[in-house]
Amino acid sequence: MPTPIVKARLRDGIRRLPGGGAPLFAAWRELARLRARLDATLQAAWRSHLPHPDTIYWIPPQAVVRHTDWYPPGRPPPPPKDRVFDPRRHRGRTIGGDWDLGAFEFANLDVYRALERRIRDGASWESTELHTRLRHELDRDGRTSWYIASRRDLDAHFARLDALVASIARHGVLPSRDTAARGRRAGAHPACDSDIEVNVGRDGDWLFQDGRHRLAIARLLSLPRVPVQVVVRHSQWAAQRERLRAAREGRADPTDVGPADHPDLADLRAELRR
Repeated sequence: MPTPIVKARLRDGIRRLPGGGAPLFAAWRELARLRARLDATLQAAWRSHLPHPDTIYWIPPQAVVRHTDWYPPGRPPPPPKDRVFDPRRHRGRTIGGDWDLGAFEFANLDVYRALERRIRDGASWESTELHTRLRHELDRDGRTSWYIASRRDLDAHFARLDALVASIARHGVLPSRDTAARGRRAGAHPACDSDIEVNVGRDGDWLFQDGRHRLAIARLLSLPRVPVQVVVRHSQWAAQRERLRAAREGRADPTDVGPADHPDLADLRAELRR
């Protein structure tokens, strides 16, 4: 197993390749995602009362108001935008704690604010806080998020965002399996290879996890619904699901089992009505 130092040197070497090594990083992400989904599938089989991790839920984008507030215990808290679960480790799990009580809202992300100015005001990307941050990180570190390792990469990133806005305005946000089938992955942003991801809080709130560009665009274009996948459920919400499952089996009162119209209870309520 490579040490952290060796891993860091490998990453730095790859980033010096043309385009910041984007194809290699994309392939690595694909392999990591496949492994995570396999692990999550095995966990879901073990916890048979939970939906399959690849289940798609169609929800209003405006329903995702707050950002997940999780980071590893014992470590200094990262910026609010980085406080999310590791899908490779946590997909399909139920986790307790206060990660669902954070006050940081999705609309406070600089990505959202930049897209808002671009879509609603026609502002240039260069005038946005997001562009300034990425340019500063690039100048300081020689690289930044989303495989950006040069000014050319930076310009291409924002060009892809313009293309993504146009595509979503025309087609809506499609599940990743549909974009693959229709051949729209070519030239797309690497993040579009997966679905928008959310977590479910103790009271059934949808909390942002990943897919900020598509979710922000969907909200700003007032789309009625988007496809999302659940990474983590709060343990108290999982207990709510368990009560509904008990009601389905005649072991609990079916009138005291949570929100009647919550999509994450639909599978159990459908069985309850049979």
